Amino acid sequence: MDSVNHPKIYDDATMETVKAAFHDVWATVAAHDPFRDAAGDDDLKAAIIEKLLDLVSEGKMSQDELRSEALKQLPLI
Repeated sequence: MDSVNHPKIYDDATMETVKAAFHDVWATVAAHDPFRDAAGDDDLKAAIIEKLLDLVSEGKMSQDELRSEALKQLPLI
């Protein structure tokens, strides 16, 4: 499911979990690539958010599960 093309409305608690998971994922990305231009990497940020929303739409609701599943699909070198 493509969350950008099929937006859903989530409650505040779910969105807070997605936000926290995003920050966890981004911290991991930054740790793997300390020279990344975090301010200018909007495409990667959007892809992470889209993936997290897709995972929520599949029923994954815990911050840890969202972080883990999103990181599995990122090419961290």
